[in-house]
Amino acid sequence: MKLRNPIWVLSLILATHLGAGPPLPASQAAERPRIAFFMPRNDVFWKFAGGFAKAVGEDLPVDLTIYPGKNDSADYLATIRKSLESKTPPDGILFKNFSNTGPEIIRLAEQHKVFALNVDEALSEEDGVKMGKPREKFRYWVGQITSDDEEAGYNLANQLIDAAKAKGLVDKQGRVQLVAIAGNPYEGTSSDRIAGLQIALAQRKDALLNEVVAAYWKEPRGHERLREVLHRYPETRVIWATNDGMPLGASREARKMGFKPNQNLLLGGIGTVGEGMKSLIDGDVTLSAGGNYMAGGWGVILMFDYLNGLDFATESAVMRISLHLFNKEKMARYVNKLGYGAWGPVDFSRFSKVQNPQLLKYPFGFPVMLSQLESAAD
Repeated sequence: MKLRNPIWVLSLILATHLGAGPPLPASQAAERPRIAFFMPRNDVFWKFAGGFAKAVGEDLPVDLTIYPGKNDSADYLATIRKSLESKTPPDGILFKNFSNTGPEIIRLAEQHKVFALNVDEALSEEDGVKMGKPREKFRYWVGQITSDDEEAGYNLANQLIDAAKAKGLVDKQGRVQLVAIAGNPYEGTSSDRIAGLQIALAQRKDALLNEVVAAYWKEPRGHERLREVLHRYPETRVIWATNDGMPLGASREARKMGFKPNQNLLLGGIGTVGEGMKSLIDGDVTLSAGGNYMAGGWGVILMFDYLNGLDFATESAVMRISLHLFNKEKMARYVNKLGYGAWGPVDFSRFSKVQNPQLLKYPFGFPVMLSQLESAAD
């Protein structure tokens, strides 16, 4: 693939007015840029995220290396530092602000003059004040792409409550009683989703949040916490969770306690990966907001375009992707097209502005992928 020099020149002119990173040296505007994606752990969610990013990388002329983490912040930083200090460091890195490691990673990237883009989680409010936004204080921190977790938590809460009311699952005061299962309360993705839930509840008078409990993203903890809260609050009829593994565990435990998931107890989560997808089709879970695991893959496209001279900041250096809310019918349609995470039928090169100069806006998300597949089938 040859660089499209007119677009490159235009993007640099525009980026001058948008707080651009440093101009790309010829050695980095290569045909096959090296990109490294550092994942904080290797659980079901991150395996799905890594698989998606790998599929994206296979459709682009890029050398993508994915590093699964060990759920340890010190090890995470050491892995990134080792990569940046190697004889052949990546041209660009994708990282998560895992346990607030973001500021140190940004400083390391600046020190080694490697372009960096954070995915999945923004900096904390406190760190954001100190570090600024991408390109403000650190020239090699070129961007950020995250899911809109607050919006996801908000939409999931409203639709679960509405579904419960439609089934008559209300107490004597006409309220839907619910319990929230959080992930790690110290991670922004969990706290932002909880914030969305709380905003939804503050806007309505027909719901009562009994308690927020932390299960630290783990399905077995979802079992334990659900057993505890349903004994404490027997009128609970909605379980809202920050991922879809925890409500799956909660669903199994609820059956043991005599509940009928999706009938007299509605469960919903965020993630839509692995067993969580199947649980929607099987009726164990009512709703799931999905697509947050795609941030790494979309980040590969943004970094690929940037390293090939097309600056995504002409659209925005900070992007937030809306999640797609799935019910049983929508998930069945999705699985019919793509199976459980088989991305081969999708041509991800069509999401790159370098590969498709006519694109005015990055078309990231489930709807465009499904539309692409349905058009190909016609």
